[in-house]
Amino acid sequence: FTDAAEVIGEAWESREFGKAVREIMALADLANRYVDEQAPWVVAKQEGRDADLQAICSMGINLFRVLMTYLKPVLPKLTERAEAFLNTELTWDGIQQPLLGHKVNPFKALYNRIDMKQVEALVEASKEEVKAAATPVTGPLADDP
Repeated sequence: FTDAAEVIGEAWESREFGKAVREIMALADLANRYVDEQAPWVVAKQEGRDADLQAICSMGINLFRVLMTYLKPVLPKLTERAEAFLNTELTWDGIQQPLLGHKVNPFKALYNRIDMKQVEALVEASKEEVKAAATPVTGPLADDP
């Protein structure tokens, strides 16, 4: 996971943004798969699995930390919020050092979920604006060559 830093860093440096984002998305898929397979929501309900739960959640947070570090060049505001949650600055040099025995802040949503009804309303409003702009103007100035 952290070995991708060189490839992603070179992609950012050479302005191959698509390549960098594809690499990061592939890693995000791996992180999501890890969390899904480990199912911490199930482990949390099982007696005597507190250490397992701690390990799973710590790994998930560290995977998130690495992903946010990779995304920092293009999502600086989101990264600021992640840094506030993680209680640490995300730096390229720090990618190799996992957060162990580190206190994070209480979780706050980094972004609000977008409701599809809001998106549809924006699309409809945009269509109306385009339609209004496309209406031909008539009158003395419009008719003069």
